[in-house]
Amino acid sequence: MFYEIDHIIEFYCKQMIEVLEIAMKKKRLNKLGVYELYKEIYLLYSIIV
Repeated sequence: MFYEIDHIIEFYCKQMIEVLEIAMKKKRLNKLGVYELYKEIYLLYSIIV
């Protein structure tokens, strides 16, 4: 059960990182906002992995 949840959260984190990278390229997010989101995603990801 936990294994499946880990995979779902890992997939979610990877998707969020891709979205952030696209947003940065299109300059939709300012640098500080991107940095804060990256920090939260990596924190979540590091807890799981």
